[in-house]
Amino acid sequence: MKLFLSAFVSLIAVEGTLAQDNIQADAQRKESETRDVAAQALVTFQKIGKQTNVKAMGFESADEMTNAALGQPLSVFMVELGDLRAYQAGSDPNKLLKPIDKVIYPVSVKDEVRSSIVLQKGKEGWKASDFGGANFARLVTRARDESTKATGLPATAYFVVQVPALNAYFLSYRQNDKLMLASLADDSALNLRAGAALPSEQVFGELVPFAQKYNGLPQ
Repeated sequence: MKLFLSAFVSLIAVEGTLAQDNIQADAQRKESETRDVAAQALVTFQKIGKQTNVKAMGFESADEMTNAALGQPLSVFMVELGDLRAYQAGSDPNKLLKPIDKVIYPVSVKDEVRSSIVLQKGKEGWKASDFGGANFARLVTRARDESTKATGLPATAYFVVQVPALNAYFLSYRQNDKLMLASLADDSALNLRAGAALPSEQVFGELVPFAQKYNGLPQ
């Protein structure tokens, strides 16, 4: 019996390691696929900035934008409203995550995040879909930097989880076979506190009542 339990615990540990390895392998694959596209998008972004208001894009000056560089990207997963409404205690929270072929590249100047470029994959491959999002870029990279110090995980271990219907966004990672979520902003209406990394089953369980009450109006 003890031998069985020992083997079972070892299997769980191995599966947890494999899950984390898969995340990092996926992150490396997407970065390899998108890095050149992101570099081209950065050039386009810099041209757009010169023709518009650079401060609206998150930069202090045109010169600053010229010296901008791409940071470590984050893959994005989505939780659909119907799936969240149906979630029950004891269910596998990982099954709620839907990959959507979306990657966020922070854009930095001298290691300070100023803005971001979002790439999405369509029938013709990866393309830039959004430029800007300065506040979100700062929030998510700051949260990742603080978490890497606390967990010891590499930046490639992190990804973004979004619940569009509830306008909720999380920095996510897996550790000790647990999917962890940390809200990127305080939201008293959803009882979310920025930076607090919690097990995903707890977060999703607390969001279920809000998802069930959601009436389709913007949050």
